[in-house]
Amino acid sequence: MTPIDQISAAQVRELHTVITDIDDTLTTDGMLTAKAYSALEHLRCSGLRTVITTGRPAGWCDHIARMWPVDAVVGENGAFCYWYDRQARKLSVRHSLTPQALQAKRQAMDAVAAQILADCMTWPLTFARTSPTWASARYSASSRSCKPRA
Repeated sequence: MTPIDQISAAQVRELHTVITDIDDTLTTDGMLTAKAYSALEHLRCSGLRTVITTGRPAGWCDHIARMWPVDAVVGENGAFCYWYDRQARKLSVRHSLTPQALQAKRQAMDAVAAQILADCMTWPLTFARTSPTWASARYSASSRSCKPRA
């Protein structure tokens, strides 16, 4: 890969898409600055496709696709791609897995969630009065698969 400061004018003219991460690439100290947002807007207005790729979850990606000046967002480390048609006001998604594979993963996650709930619902709760309100709860858990922090 050629460092950006070494790209020739001819190579720049051949560019059609800019793909970037968010954290520590677009952001500065965890914040999306006005300058970075403006740069995305200028890229898009210049005719370059702009694509964000991130490990962030679907809720973040939905927002980014709708509200940021980008053409698409690849989220959850490649699990899906969102793009928003601004004229039709329609968000579209394409998953990297087939519908059958997604369903199998959802069923596996549902089974894990059910087991966690079953284990955790057996915890006895003891409340300690540490302030004028009943603000803290200590959990004593006997379950080996679901231990709360002390």
